[in-house]
Amino acid sequence: MSPKVLIFLTPIEQELERGEAVQRAKQRVLSSPISYTTKGRPRLEEHPDCALSISHSQHWLAVAIGPLGTPLGIDVEEKAQQAERTLPRYSTAEEQTLLKKYGLPPIQLWTAKEAVYKAHSEQLSKGINQIEMVSPTLCIATTDSGNQVAQTVHSQYLAIEKLYLTVATDIEIELRTV
Repeated sequence: MSPKVLIFLTPIEQELERGEAVQRAKQRVLSSPISYTTKGRPRLEEHPDCALSISHSQHWLAVAIGPLGTPLGIDVEEKAQQAERTLPRYSTAEEQTLLKKYGLPPIQLWTAKEAVYKAHSEQLSKGINQIEMVSPTLCIATTDSGNQVAQTVHSQYLAIEKLYLTVATDIEIELRTV
């Protein structure tokens, strides 16, 4: 059986204070405490053999768990209008042409770049400007050392709350709601 990345999606309780609501959502999904590496990457304390990526929007928490050593990043967003308004800040002319060619919303580009950044952040000191989407399922990241890394992206529009979810990984994903 080939390895998978498990994606957990859970709502964030709106009646609680923001920090507490996010913590409760994390506890619903993860049984292991989370700590952070010196470079800010989350990790499961009781499962050091797993890679972990976390993202949250106003109403949703998304967690990706996969095998250690697999590039892994996740981004979840609800703000499609903001992504459209700020498109010139984070996209190239080629990327804007790509969006039009495939009929993709700007938020798909934004979430792809964010997910790829999380997957390769230790090599990308200048952020998402080092990442270029070259097809709806592929981004190229140019690392600080000048190397290029190809990264597969899996993007989904989820009708619930008009939610966009993108995972950057080269292995199969499985989405679960909690």
